[in-house]
Amino acid sequence: MTNLTPWGLAFLSGVLCFLSFPRFDLEFLAWIALVPLFLALENQTVRKSFWLGWLAGTVYFLGTVHWVTNTMIYYGKLPAVLSYPVMMVFVVYLGLYVAAFASLFVFLRRRTTFPAVLSAPVLWVSLELLRTYALSGFPWAALGYSQYLSLTVIQIADITGVY
Repeated sequence: MTNLTPWGLAFLSGVLCFLSFPRFDLEFLAWIALVPLFLALENQTVRKSFWLGWLAGTVYFLGTVHWVTNTMIYYGKLPAVLSYPVMMVFVVYLGLYVAAFASLFVFLRRRTTFPAVLSAPVLWVSLELLRTYALSGFPWAALGYSQYLSLTVIQIADITGVY
């Protein structure tokens, strides 16, 4: 896996994220899906980390929010030919959350001694919460939702919620 370029690793991370969701239901991939992104972020600038994260996030959301076109067509009465470009704008926007995660992660790694194993989950969950409520919110496709088939894992969601 280390022979892949940072761009290939970021792309792979996005693919692994969306494969853990329904249609594919490979929920175990959610546990390792961000590893290629972390490998891609090694020795990168904050700026390049932003773009690597954006690529991973755009691929991730392209695979998970494809259903919004049906919503726009059937309930919003938007012509199908327009629903796909609108979905792409939406996917690009959602990818910005993963871009923010990647750049903040690299920024914190360079500026603090806080362990990455603790900062990464805090950043990820914080940005998922922000995505849930910002700009009228989009609570779907949080990584925790991929675990819906794993009864043992989702029992904790009864107490903590998906985050």
